[in-house]
Amino acid sequence: MADRIAPVAHYAPVVARRQWLASRSDGQRLHAGIDLAAAPGTVVSSPEAGRVVLVQTNANGTNAWRGYGPAVVIIEGASGLFHRLTHLADEGILVRPGDILASAGVPVGRISSLAHTHWEVMTRPRRTEPYATVELSLDPLAWIVGELVQYDPARHPCAPHPGRTARTPRACRVGYRGSLAPAPGPRGGSAVPIPIPTRAPVADTSAPMAPPSRSSRFPSRSNTQTENGGFLWLALAMIVLGSTSGRRN
Repeated sequence: MADRIAPVAHYAPVVARRQWLASRSDGQRLHAGIDLAAAPGTVVSSPEAGRVVLVQTNANGTNAWRGYGPAVVIIEGASGLFHRLTHLADEGILVRPGDILASAGVPVGRISSLAHTHWEVMTRPRRTEPYATVELSLDPLAWIVGELVQYDPARHPCAPHPGRTARTPRACRVGYRGSLAPAPGPRGGSAVPIPIPTRAPVADTSAPMAPPSRSSRFPSRSNTQTENGGFLWLALAMIVLGSTSGRRN
């Protein structure tokens, strides 16, 4: 199993209200993630290797991410799941869409003045109809240790509520008449892992450079001295032989 970590290195205990599937808004919705409490400015990191698919600043000013602000970062993990890191500071974002995160622990942002980050592990980057947000979520703390625990209305019941919001599970909506088809499960092991490029050292495959060969047209200094010395000895010998021959004649 690839490295998996909590996105905040040192966070306060996850108390009941901050837990996955905690009851919120008088039972109208269930908490789709966990809240990791830490001081504002604390670094928030990637839970695993992956790729940044969304960075949304001024999130509370949008329809899609209202309530998740100030800023949101979504990471497509190498496991095939998606991590939504919210309540980040607008000015503390450290990544851009498309950035490759080569390992767990790569800083992506900082906690805002809300003093916690909300972390969701999802089977999809965004909610898709007809599913509620929580129906696409998994228990983040179980995910860290390699367990895939997804929301199941049979195992995780909630009180019926007249509300009909994107965060209310369909099984908990009073008067819901639609089909309770199971939500899409995690791609997990069946997913094609995201290729995370690594910067390998460049191997030097070139042959060692041979010392330059000296051309025969340009003899070395030592060779020239040797050849000149030979000529001198030959000339001297011829003079000696000539003088000896003249004496005999």
